[in-house]
Amino acid sequence: MTDDDDLPQQKKSPSVGDDLYDCSVEELKERIALFRGEIHRIEQIYAEKAAGLDAADALFGKS
Repeated sequence: MTDDDDLPQQKKSPSVGDDLYDCSVEELKERIALFRGEIHRIEQIYAEKAAGLDAADALFGKS
């Protein structure tokens, strides 16, 4: 037995495709909130990049 065995185990970060069978209802709610937040963040970045691309196309013409 090592000293590391006494330390609390860190939870693995949720990722797409994880097995959800053993998750509690509360864990699933937390996961949904986490992914909704990530989707919102991605949509914001997408909108910024799309606007930049549209501005470049307007200035330089579409290639």
